[in-house]
Amino acid sequence: MVASMNTVDLFCGCGGFSQGLIDSGYDVKMGIDYDKTILETYRSNFEHAAVEHDLNDWKRAIELIKETVPDCNVIAGSPPCTEFSRAGQQLESEIASLTVCFANIVTSILPDFFIMENVPDVYQSNSLSEAVNILTEYGYSVTSVVKDARYTGVPQNRRRFFMIGCASTAKNHAILSSICQEAKKNEQMIGVKQYCEKIGLDCPDFLYFFPRNKFQAQVVDSNFPYPTMRSTNGVCMNKNPLTPGYVKRPNDAAVLDVAETISIPLASAISSFPPKFVWPENRKYVGIQLGNCVPPGLSKWIGALVAEHMTFVDTMPEDNGVWVMKPTEKVLKKTSHRKIFFDKILENGADVNHVAIRVKHLENTRVNAANGAFRNSDIADDPCEIYYDIGSVAEIDAAAVFTTGFELKKGWTFLIKERICQKTRNDDLFVLVPGQKVPFRGKAMLIKNNLL
Repeated sequence: MVASMNTVDLFCGCGGFSQGLIDSGYDVKMGIDYDKTILETYRSNFEHAAVEHDLNDWKRAIELIKETVPDCNVIAGSPPCTEFSRAGQQLESEIASLTVCFANIVTSILPDFFIMENVPDVYQSNSLSEAVNILTEYGYSVTSVVKDARYTGVPQNRRRFFMIGCASTAKNHAILSSICQEAKKNEQMIGVKQYCEKIGLDCPDFLYFFPRNKFQAQVVDSNFPYPTMRSTNGVCMNKNPLTPGYVKRPNDAAVLDVAETISIPLASAISSFPPKFVWPENRKYVGIQLGNCVPPGLSKWIGALVAEHMTFVDTMPEDNGVWVMKPTEKVLKKTSHRKIFFDKILENGADVNHVAIRVKHLENTRVNAANGAFRNSDIADDPCEIYYDIGSVAEIDAAAVFTTGFELKKGWTFLIKERICQKTRNDDLFVLVPGQKVPFRGKAMLIKNNLL
């Protein structure tokens, strides 16, 4: 039975995980992070110990925890997710191995239970598999949950992975199974404006969303959850939108002139931090910290869910651990629009090597020789872009319409753009319309912009 929840927060960052756990009844006694600037934010908001330490040295971390929190019985943590994130390189390295360091610390401190947070793609990593092996060998059983913060009362789209672990017993396996089942329940989404009204903060009707690059910029309606805030260079906290050369996007909620950039208090609210939370004056630092944080509303949700079930958890394992309700590997149904397009061209009696079909290889920008030497095998290695101008050849027009599923007007350009994601080749369909600087993805966007 867990009589108390004396908690250590590993990779504590600015304190989003700690704040949510405190709000759900945990007694957080220590936070550890290697970044001095981020720890300044943490110390400005919490009275308990905040230790500057690189958790790659997990053996020293164990000593620090035993010295500072000898009665620690809960460990929480968010190993840096850069190497698993779709925003990063998706390559595993020493950063990814911090997940293993987390497991080593847990199996040395032996808390009654632990909660680890990361990005959803961590599930596919070798480092997580290694960490789970370490945990189960020491008698911990685990379960996992993927949750979008917008379904936990946070006005932001932010999907996160949680792994919860405790001693391997039949009773605890039932507890972990219950946690996994109850996590599927969703709260009603809340928009940014509605959330701000609850805490007495002014919020404009439209907000400018700063992306990782200029092509992903957009104007969003504050009546809906904000897009995922990214940490990249703190760009989400830029003061001024990218007005020079900005092109209205098909999914913009309004024109750029009426949109406002987010202030530090508004950005803090979008991530569900308390209104009194203290931030640095440097907007860039705030953007980096918010982009990397666990929103307190989300961590409060997982903390409360786990605490409710862990009150009477067994603390001594009976056997090696298992992954309770391990998610099955999803076999994604991938549609190759390229294959559909070229198969239909052949079925219609036309030539896939026709001069009207332009192929641009993305790796080395090769173009099909003499605009007519394309073969399906040409893109076996490189992802590519395939362009075709509607109105060139009737049989190919029909193949393009068949592939998109809706009518295409003469003069429009049909585009298939391939990409490699997690060693899997995917492709997306776009329509380029003369006079429109941004490509359209799908029929709905064309209708919304009065083009169909």
